[in-house]
Amino acid sequence: MTIRTILSLGWQLPWIIYDQCTPPKLLDFVKDMPDVIVLRPNHRSSVAYAWNCCLREAWDRGADSALIVNNDIVFQPRAYENLLEVCREHPEYGIVSMAELPDDIPKFRGTTIVPGARFSAFLERRFIWDRVGGFDTRFRPAYWEDADFLRRSRDAGIPVGLTIRAACVHAHFGSTPGVIGRVRRDLYYRRNRRRYASKWGDDRR
Repeated sequence: MTIRTILSLGWQLPWIIYDQCTPPKLLDFVKDMPDVIVLRPNHRSSVAYAWNCCLREAWDRGADSALIVNNDIVFQPRAYENLLEVCREHPEYGIVSMAELPDDIPKFRGTTIVPGARFSAFLERRFIWDRVGGFDTRFRPAYWEDADFLRRSRDAGIPVGLTIRAACVHAHFGSTPGVIGRVRRDLYYRRNRRRYASKWGDDRR
């Protein structure tokens, strides 16, 4: 979904695709795209691990920022261009993320950017990685790795922002669908919440 949406919008970007569980041949079409790297781990990995792999690849290629997006995102027109404009206006922000529609609309009253972040579609700058490090891979397979990163960013004095000027719709496909999936997600969430509280002494996000 995300790849085809980006292609339809005409974004000219180098690609780093983290492919952990795509059905065979589903990504064959990317072979004809310019400047694409597909990372395929040989083990089951966490969200934090996947993000770190993509970010390291971007930094190794000389990038000073990287846009990380989920595979279930539909972007509003000019979302990427507007995100870049916000980043130029706020060079001090280590992360600028896109607002999710419609859930985030009430957060913006008289402003177009607020402190905080969504991690379904976010631009991370190299300098925050250099000062804070990557995402903590002990939060497996998902949940609370984003809260942990935000807390480390605050402790380092690096602001992050969520902007309505660049917005998307998050379809929330989820990697574990159905009733069993909901049970697993709840288990992962509660387990990583305990891990977060153990690390920080509380579970404040």
